[in-house]
Amino acid sequence: MILKKLTVDDQVVDIVTKGGNQLGNLSKCVVANTSASNTVKVSIYLEDASAVKHHYIKSVLMPTETSLTFDLFGFNKDKYHLRAVADGTSPLVDIILTK
Repeated sequence: MILKKLTVDDQVVDIVTKGGNQLGNLSKCVVANTSASNTVKVSIYLEDASAVKHHYIKSVLMPTETSLTFDLFGFNKDKYHLRAVADGTSPLVDIILTK
């Protein structure tokens, strides 16, 4: 399992770093807005060395205390970063990768 927390507006967070930590057999992504008071827009994407982005989700508006689950399809971890960003006031977003 990999857990990342997004708590700063518009800060890009690496979930899986290109050439770095291993994704292994993790294939599900859960995104949860844990805030009781603020909605948030969330984007999760692959980014290559040329800064080209390939989005899994882009600017998805998540109401308070909601979650979203989707499948992560295999990608070349030597070529792409898996990144996330949250846009909103005091975001409280958990991103969890699981089997």
